[in-house]
Amino acid sequence: QGKSPIWQARNRPDDELDIKVPIFDTGVTECDPGAGRILATCTGYGEIRHYDIRAQRKVVSNAQVTKDNMLLSHIARSRINEHHLYVVTQEGHPIVVDRRLNCRVIRKMPGSKGSVRDIQLIANNGVELLMTGGCDRHIRLFDQTQESQKDCCIGSAYLKQKINCLLITDPHE
Repeated sequence: QGKSPIWQARNRPDDELDIKVPIFDTGVTECDPGAGRILATCTGYGEIRHYDIRAQRKVVSNAQVTKDNMLLSHIARSRINEHHLYVVTQEGHPIVVDRRLNCRVIRKMPGSKGSVRDIQLIANNGVELLMTGGCDRHIRLFDQTQESQKDCCIGSAYLKQKINCLLITDPHE
């Protein structure tokens, strides 16, 4: 049965020269789990856009996160703090943004060296860890609660293959 999509990204308004500004969404996540009404997307222009599918499926907010329109490749919603989003830049650096503050950058986590292909969040005992995997054949584990930025990368492992995606399961389920 062919069902119609419940959400579809739309172009932004034309720029000052009446030229269409294309969509370049690179990642999407739900901001309200279960309800599925508010979606956050990251774009190839360094923006985070929020859509409310109840309100005419239009962009609710559009925030520029990176300087120089740097591509944002992946986005994930925090499992502990409902207002935080994790985003990865084209340089491979994960950053944490706060939705309440118009997607202002709270924390940068240097450590990755190259393209990040996937991110996954692990929440355990009130601590949230971010795992990244990329073309440099390393998986890295980040803890944003560390005091110093350079100490955010708490673990790294080399794999023989280039990582395309990560799958983390809970052994208790």
